[in-house]
Amino acid sequence: MEMLVGNVQHPSSSFSISAPFRSVSAQIYDALPFTRKGAIVLVKGRPAIDTGFGEAALTAVKFRENILPSSVEAGRYFLLASYGDPWAQRTLIAHGLAGLKKSVGVILSDGLWPIMRGLPATATRGWRFSRRSEIKPQVFANGPAELQTAARRGAVYMHELYVATNPEVTGRVTMPALWDSCTGRVVCNESTDIVRILHQKLGVLGE
Repeated sequence: MEMLVGNVQHPSSSFSISAPFRSVSAQIYDALPFTRKGAIVLVKGRPAIDTGFGEAALTAVKFRENILPSSVEAGRYFLLASYGDPWAQRTLIAHGLAGLKKSVGVILSDGLWPIMRGLPATATRGWRFSRRSEIKPQVFANGPAELQTAARRGAVYMHELYVATNPEVTGRVTMPALWDSCTGRVVCNESTDIVRILHQKLGVLGE
């Protein structure tokens, strides 16, 4: 079930949007990249202004790379997650159970969706990471120049990591993701696979 805000549909939510923000929300949806579900969409590496690109653009992007034993090393991989996303929560639990606190870094997004403040998710261009203690330039030093600049400024967006991994990527941007700081790529963004990787591939680093 969806609720209508202005001329924009939002997924039904326990958060209500107060009247003063309704027209603002509709304007933001008209101006910024979005899908019918309020998530960021990329079409050939560029944010899409509308959803007229068919099901290909609405399908979640899947990154599924294999981690070889020779690539398993402490401090190389980072889990990008959010306490506000259930799929990310399962990876955070797996990360803790595997004892990877000191060997696999965790970078948390900036709280819950902006809808809590009366604005749609796209108001901040999707999932954003800007915690100064976690966004360190060296984590993204092997990514493209644009990503390195963003890291130095102190704010990185999930869709920027997707484009760094595949400049021609098309699809919906989702949470969570496992980032390889050595290759400057997203290794995996499917929560079930990330849980498996944390335990079966990187578990040897656990304490």
